[in-house]
Amino acid sequence: MQMEHRRTLSFRGYFACDSQSSRARLHLPRRKSVHIYARVSHTRVLRLAEALGYESIDIDLTCCDTIDADLLQQCDLILIDAVYLTEAMQQYLVEWIRLHTFAPVVVMGKRSYRRDVSSVLAKGADGIVWLDDPIEVNIAHCRAILRRAGAS
Repeated sequence: MQMEHRRTLSFRGYFACDSQSSRARLHLPRRKSVHIYARVSHTRVLRLAEALGYESIDIDLTCCDTIDADLLQQCDLILIDAVYLTEAMQQYLVEWIRLHTFAPVVVMGKRSYRRDVSSVLAKGADGIVWLDDPIEVNIAHCRAILRRAGAS
């Protein structure tokens, strides 16, 4: 007896027969994000990573001399808290990250600081998110960046 291939396959019969067997819970690894900051970590950035479903790995630039390029390659999202970074440091950081990963890079800052952000975008950042905006706006903006990058 030959079975035809169907486009829609029902697993109902399979699950009915298999209902007696013990099942291990399917564990999917959480996606990882790197949160890079200097001096002070804003809780808004951590809440944003959690809301997007990412496990956050924190890197304080004032405490470490180097950033591991292998760590960046394992991550699906790079969040840079640029409030206490100079414009030159932001540009250098984004440019260096782009050499090691194609993961979306989101630079986070405050509107009140009024720095020129176009230079960071020109160096390879995928977007700017303002910490002054409501968290819902930040989440929507990051989801749009992830969707465009194909990471969601």
